[in-house]
Amino acid sequence: MENGDGAGDFQTGGGDRQAGAGKSHMAECLAGILGYAHIELDALHWLPDWEMRPLDSFRGMVTTATAAETWVADGNYSKVRDIAWARATTVVWLNWDTRHRRNCLKALIYATTRAFWMRFLRPEN
Repeated sequence: MENGDGAGDFQTGGGDRQAGAGKSHMAECLAGILGYAHIELDALHWLPDWEMRPLDSFRGMVTTATAAETWVADGNYSKVRDIAWARATTVVWLNWDTRHRRNCLKALIYATTRAFWMRFLRPEN
């Protein structure tokens, strides 16, 4: 898929930025199938200990990452939408129904709780 500047790329997003809706998983799978780079916007946005990266730095990183010929990005940050969407040839918008969102949230809570307890119950702790 090519646009006027020769770049072929996808951007995945979700209307309400629903956690656990599958944006990252879908983007990672799509990137793997297509052989494109996967850009995880959360990884660019957040520093250790959930500290937000300064806006200029975040925008610069997204500009650099999306300058590649082909890529699939996940996330929906209005702070960089003008950069990512201007360079995307295709936007995939996940808009699940309420039941699916509830199931995603339950699965996310279960996985997070399980990971916490598995880590906490390790012999070295």
